[in-house]
Amino acid sequence: MDWTTLGAAFLGGGLGGAIPATVSLVQLGRDKAATLQARRWLDAEIIADAQKLLIDLDPHRRTLNVQAPDVEADLWKRLNERKDQLDRQLLLLGAGHPSRKVSTAANELDSALVWLAHLSELAVQALLAHRDFQKLVEDAVKRHEAAHTAVKRLADAVNEAATPERRLFRRAPQAELEARPTRIQSP
Repeated sequence: MDWTTLGAAFLGGGLGGAIPATVSLVQLGRDKAATLQARRWLDAEIIADAQKLLIDLDPHRRTLNVQAPDVEADLWKRLNERKDQLDRQLLLLGAGHPSRKVSTAANELDSALVWLAHLSELAVQALLAHRDFQKLVEDAVKRHEAAHTAVKRLADAVNEAATPERRLFRRAPQAELEARPTRIQSP
């Protein structure tokens, strides 16, 4: 038995299998990154719609620009249709996104937007009926701020979820290390 021939066969077979395996791993990583980027674009559309709706539902803007009751009814019909469509998208995002942070942020934003739309519309209706609307505007402003914070949280979660994780020789980030509870031994 010639050991040189046997060694060369094993080396050739190993290298012959390692090269295609490496190419496959690199391609798999690229495909995963492309999939994450495509998901990020879909999520970004929802975030953009939410930001636009936040601008349109701003309670100060809605009460300062109040128009005739029939014009307001048409405007609120369109705003509520947009809110309902965004509500469905956020519920889908909250239920189906693989990232728990994105799901939580989407559900939080959904709740805040629904409340904001409701309170803003009530404030406009109170204004049109010549009733006191200041308390409704104050409540709507609080909901607007909460929704604005939720949009930022969702955008950050989407950006974080779209970043591919490195697994080979991966070290825990410093923030995760600092967040781990430490054991304190009592004397």
